[in-house]
Amino acid sequence: MASFRVAERDLRGKGALSIWSDRGELPDLYQRIQQIPLAKTLNVIGQSKGKDFYRGDIARSIAQTVRDTGGWLMEEDLAEHTAEWVKPISTNFRGYDVFTTPASTQGFALLAALARVSSVSELPLSNSSADNIHLLIEAVGASLQDRDAFNDDRTRVGAAFEKLWSNDRVSDFSDRFDPKGAARFQLSQVTGRRRATQPISPS
Repeated sequence: MASFRVAERDLRGKGALSIWSDRGELPDLYQRIQQIPLAKTLNVIGQSKGKDFYRGDIARSIAQTVRDTGGWLMEEDLAEHTAEWVKPISTNFRGYDVFTTPASTQGFALLAALARVSSVSELPLSNSSADNIHLLIEAVGASLQDRDAFNDDRTRVGAAFEKLWSNDRVSDFSDRFDPKGAARFQLSQVTGRRRATQPISPS
């Protein structure tokens, strides 16, 4: 519900609430949502084995909606799209090999977060103590900052991209980690180190 509240103005302004409610209103907490137009669209895409997502009425609607909201997608962009088989990226976390998709997806942020967690603590992730939750928040937050700063098309990120979950990057996090406060991080280049200002003490 919090996400709906934050986006309510934009959703209402673009008439998008009709996707979630036949009354054109925010759905209520625990309300059962029936997205009939979405179900019909997915059925058409399924019957065409995916082709109607890239060509035809659905593709035209997608492209037009993107342009109406300030984007630059054209029908030709969808029609000319070809899927790629990519090699997954991975790391080992406490004896488990964790695989995810490479850039330009955000999967690498998961690998970076897991590496940061391991650099500070061996507590199980199921441990719900305040200290463990604080570590998880800090590790994920630092990794998402890297995601926002460095994610790009995989043809442009290059080999240096893997340094985002390298030992040097992780060591920098563990050196700066404060178990009693949240750190403000200043972004540096991928090849450099992340510098933290004074920790913010919890109120």
